[in-house]
Amino acid sequence: MASDYERTNWKSTISGLLGKANQTPVKLSLADVTSLINSQRIPKLLGSALDNNANISLEEERLNGSLSITIHQLQGLREEANAFCSVEIDSFGHFFMKARTNRLKGRELIWNEDFDIDLEGAQSMHILCYKIGQHTDSLLGMGSLILQKEWITEDFRNKAISLGNELLLTVTLKYTPPEHLKRMTSSVKSDLFGMQLERITKREGRSVPLIVTACVEEIERRGLTDVGIYRVSGLSAETQRIKKVFNKNSNSALSDLVKTDTNVITGLLKLFFRELPEALFTDSGYPEFVKGIGLSDPDTRERFLVSQLVGLPACNYATIIYLLSHLVKVAQYEESNKMSLMNLATVFGPTLLRPAEKDQKATDTESLFSKGAGEVVLQSAILLYFLNLKAKNYDFQPPKSGK
Repeated sequence: MASDYERTNWKSTISGLLGKANQTPVKLSLADVTSLINSQRIPKLLGSALDNNANISLEEERLNGSLSITIHQLQGLREEANAFCSVEIDSFGHFFMKARTNRLKGRELIWNEDFDIDLEGAQSMHILCYKIGQHTDSLLGMGSLILQKEWITEDFRNKAISLGNELLLTVTLKYTPPEHLKRMTSSVKSDLFGMQLERITKREGRSVPLIVTACVEEIERRGLTDVGIYRVSGLSAETQRIKKVFNKNSNSALSDLVKTDTNVITGLLKLFFRELPEALFTDSGYPEFVKGIGLSDPDTRERFLVSQLVGLPACNYATIIYLLSHLVKVAQYEESNKMSLMNLATVFGPTLLRPAEKDQKATDTESLFSKGAGEVVLQSAILLYFLNLKAKNYDFQPPKSGK
């Protein structure tokens, strides 16, 4: 279980039940509660996406797209505290930490910090506020919010959230649906972000863009054990600042990465792929990957999907293989960072596979997952398939020269 909110509630509930049963109080750590809950977890959703016979029910109110949240101010502290807030949002019913503010000290804490959070089948948001202690952090308060389309709109909306204990947190929310996250070529021809991948690699004389290798190398140098790496958002303002530096000169931006927060670096890498004019797996190839993931025979599915992958343009193929290797390495540190291959596939699937054009030639399998949360599951399942192959040291054959 990746949610402090859920662990805290379960710990309180279990202790309460033991008290009512007149049992000797048992000291439960968060790790103990996590172990108890994980032993009862249901099979993972993405695995069922590969089973044509599975009856997958996806609720219409699950949100995908992007949520911009500004954490403004915490009021109601009775005494001065050194504190921070964390944001948890669910992905198909499982909660994960998505953002965390900087630490502030005082009685009235004003952050005004912005985060852009990817939504993957989301329905609820938890916000927790912690007081930093000498040895451990203590919970000051926590609150929950249902993410409803009726009030989460494309306009900024202020919300006051009660965290209990007379604490009130003011936030601003703005929702951007996936259909409005359009891929398009940058209006500035020299900009790195929004440039065609083939043009980038030709300009740089590289098979994989410099920004990709630079971000990956920095994460592998100091971010592999960070909890929620690639899932936790960094400060939006800092991400946009680094983006502007890369747009001007990629080489001069490298020195900035060394001192940049790892969550900002991961956000920058995802933003680069999200703003490619065409999906990394290509728009024309998307229906074929959808077709392949729906094939029932495992051997046929493997041959078909691998043939589609190695048949991509050389720069797309090289970048995908490079990224797959990196994500497999990240998952090898799952015990520390809590990011399994499935979690990484959920984060990256829509970013790498979502096509630029809405109207795609549908297949029977694609029709099943054509809208909303189902589309996210499908895209994540395709990426997960290739991640699992890479994790088994599958020998992908490179495309023919000139492709």
